[in-house]
Amino acid sequence: MVTPEVVIVGKCEDCGTDVRDGSQFCYHCGRGIQAEPSQKNKTSTFSSTGPGMKAPEQGTMNGSNSESERKKGIRRRRLPKRTEGPVQVVWRREERPSYGFLLIALGVTIVAIGLTAMAYYLH
Repeated sequence: MVTPEVVIVGKCEDCGTDVRDGSQFCYHCGRGIQAEPSQKNKTSTFSSTGPGMKAPEQGTMNGSNSESERKKGIRRRRLPKRTEGPVQVVWRREERPSYGFLLIALGVTIVAIGLTAMAYYLH
């Protein structure tokens, strides 16, 4: 019997190749695939300043903090979003039980019963 397995397929925004759901990278171009942000990540905030800690200073190490440099950095860090595509159904054959294993288990059971019976009668 063949069991259907539903696989949701998205597309890489960079190269347009189909990408399976749960993939972190595109199989074709290798770019990272950004997962849909969860509700928890959207609402949670993190403050790195605690008691006795100073707030980080604004600016960069070399003192230049131009708007264009910040936009370049944001663009560089942004991963392409995965867009939902068609659903692909993959058919897989159902695995049959291993008859070799069953025969060996049956043989071991018969030998164990035989040894037990022999030990009982020879006692």
